[in-house]
Amino acid sequence: MVVETLPQNPEITTEEVTETVDTVEYETVEQETDELPLGESRVAQEGQDGYTEVTYLVTYHDGEEYDREETDRNVVDPVNEIIEVGTYEEPDEGDGETETQALSDMTIAQLKEELDMLGIEYTSKDKKTDLIAKLEG
Repeated sequence: MVVETLPQNPEITTEEVTETVDTVEYETVEQETDELPLGESRVAQEGQDGYTEVTYLVTYHDGEEYDREETDRNVVDPVNEIIEVGTYEEPDEGDGETETQALSDMTIAQLKEELDMLGIEYTSKDKKTDLIAKLEG
């Protein structure tokens, strides 16, 4: 039988010790945004790992750890990294037909009707180009 004997007058000290005992990695989340052009991305929020901190009151006898008692536990959740991914696309310019080309395909009657709908005054002329100029102006 082994009997451990302690010194007659041990030096007893205590210390508060905090340790990180668990780490949880952050996740990366992508969010679409029409504020960025298609194909571009940016970090909207930096990620931070989560962790658990435990605080102990440690008792020492003559410099050797003798007892450890948990006094506090703090859990810090991870913060996800958010990446914004652009979805904005420039409006399609169509088949390349300009407004002048579209107007020149109209009949004089259609051009006059368009001017009337827009509330644009015009003088009646047989020249189609004068009507087109009025519409574009």
